Amino acid sequence: MNTNEVREDQFIVGNEALSKVIASLNRTLDLNEVLLKCLEAIKIGLDSEASSLMLLDNEKKNLKVSMATGPVKDEILGATIPKGMGIAGWVLDNNEPYISNDIKDDELFYKDLSPSFTTRNIICVPLKNASGDPFGVLQAINKIEGLPFKNEELKIFQTLSMQVSTAIERSKIYEEQEKQLDHKKEYISELHHRLKNSLSVISGLIEFDIDDVQDEKARYLLTFTNSRIRTLAKAHSAQSDGKNEDHIQLDEYIRDIVKNAEKTFDDFDQQITISSDLKPLNLDLNRSILCGLSVNELLLNELSRLLEGDTVSEIKVSLSVSDENKVSLVIESSGSSDDEMPGIKNGKPNSRFIVKSLINKLDGSIEHSVPGQGSKTEISFTL
Repeated sequence: MNTNEVREDQFIVGNEALSKVIASLNRTLDLNEVLLKCLEAIKIGLDSEASSLMLLDNEKKNLKVSMATGPVKDEILGATIPKGMGIAGWVLDNNEPYISNDIKDDELFYKDLSPSFTTRNIICVPLKNASGDPFGVLQAINKIEGLPFKNEELKIFQTLSMQVSTAIERSKIYEEQEKQLDHKKEYISELHHRLKNSLSVISGLIEFDIDDVQDEKARYLLTFTNSRIRTLAKAHSAQSDGKNEDHIQLDEYIRDIVKNAEKTFDDFDQQITISSDLKPLNLDLNRSILCGLSVNELLLNELSRLLEGDTVSEIKVSLSVSDENKVSLVIESSGSSDDEMPGIKNGKPNSRFIVKSLINKLDGSIEHSVPGQGSKTEISFTL
């Protein structure tokens, strides 16, 4: 096989390598990965000693080496040349490719970016956005074995530059969308934080007023209202960390509601124990709030029974999820049996009537039973 045939085979192999890299560029959104694959393609496909990718800076005053390969790659990384200077500047200004196989006699050549590297020949093509405006250049430098760059290679290089340009523009769009999403998450987190603070202030004012209320009925009505406000505040507090703008841990949320209920019961000097058995469950915010308000109402219902003279000594709250993705929330209480079903009491909706309305929004169901002494209320819905 003669020298020309060897070079032709190398050209075919290089072309195939470039084709593979071009195909892979369409499957990535990571900008650094795009650039690495680009320069790898140049090295393999054009059989060059070094390559570089230069992009216009934000002020569009300089071309900056964003990535490079070759013996001085680390040294020249981040180096800049003024816009309009050198071969790269000419390519950018004219939006056309350029080949120079005799740098020492080329008036366009600016200078080597490293004193330990000498440029012999160069092939340079522009990177263009969707409107056709150039925003950077690709360069292959020093053909191995002192050979010249050819026009056939320029066609391959231009094809690669088109794909790289598209990939870089797509990556920029993706990064901008990521920034917007981060800003949205920060805004939502701040919104939840402000709502939590506002509700906490209202709750604090109500607690301040409760101490001055002498009428027992008015006192526990204010306490019930305050408990509901704190239940909402807890949900927004769980969201204010910004980790997940539309989901919270339902088990942790209900555990906080149980603690809140314990405090409410203590305010009335009632001897009662509240226990919980809560399995982990991550649930969207809207349904979590509906569940939390429902549990809170059922706990408040038990307090109502205490205030009316019933003997309640223990309440248990449990949360579980079946293999069929059915969520079960159960509130059990000891003491005298409470066989009242959801409905109207003393002309006003009782707690389980309110819960039934909340559960309807969950597309769930509520069942009340009297297993011996005490009562059991189960809320269920499908994930």
